Amino acid sequence: MPKSLLHVDNVTFTLYQKTGFLHKKRQLRVLDNVSFAIMESEIIGLVGESGCGKSTLARAILHLEPISKGKIRYQGVDTSALKKKKLIEFRRNVQIIFQDAFSSLNE
Repeated sequence: MPKSLLHVDNVTFTLYQKTGFLHKKRQLRVLDNVSFAIMESEIIGLVGESGCGKSTLARAILHLEPISKGKIRYQGVDTSALKKKKLIEFRRNVQIIFQDAFSSLNE
């Protein structure tokens, strides 16, 4: 039976933008309670329209963006607790492959 390799549980990512004359902060929830698991020997593709948060989710999984809430576990280990050396090792094992939409579309 395959075991969970990467488990993303209720991840939320919120941006705060300064707006208007008084620079009030506006809360913008980019990711809202995203959950999924990737099992060993499984490959997934994340698709969606431009600006829907695909890259933000990938960056959050690698802790390149801070998540507001939720948990990310890799091989059962909570990745938020990883120190510098272990975080680098984690990032070597879990990598992002960004798609260049212009080179991938047939004309």
